[in-house]
Amino acid sequence: YDLCKIIGERFGEAFAAISDMEFAALRFSTIFGPGKTTRHGRFGALSKLIENPFYGEPVTIPVGGDQVDDMIYAQEAARGVVAALLAPTLPNSIYNIATGRGYTLHDVARAVRQYYPNAEISIGDGLNYLGSSVNYSGILSPERAQHDLGFSANTDLSSAIGKYYEALS
Repeated sequence: YDLCKIIGERFGEAFAAISDMEFAALRFSTIFGPGKTTRHGRFGALSKLIENPFYGEPVTIPVGGDQVDDMIYAQEAARGVVAALLAPTLPNSIYNIATGRGYTLHDVARAVRQYYPNAEISIGDGLNYLGSSVNYSGILSPERAQHDLGFSANTDLSSAIGKYYEALS
């Protein structure tokens, strides 16, 4: 996966170098929003954590509550794409579309309980809630996207979860 992403970026840069086309690769932090649970199975753990209480269902995530990750709401990520498309120039070839802030699943659970105080949520401590052999969690720097594209993810976690619930309604 990682190698394919890097190769795709290099192909884009090479094509831009021999053509009149501008190129920019967008690297996204962890995106969450309605619909991801269905499409991404275990990679939709974050969405399950938000959606299950909405539907009155318990949620159990056995491990990973302490993992810090940069989480961006899908609507904000889409604004980042639009900012890249509408930018007058692209002085760099790689941009992080991210919040630059770190949250844990425990933080998400606290935000969910602001909307559903009686939600049945059980999250184990530890890292790597996806349980994959590679841990893709981390905090990305959005500074280049802020400077070059005028993009800033400005929705805080609780408000993003509120928007998520509005979209589900």
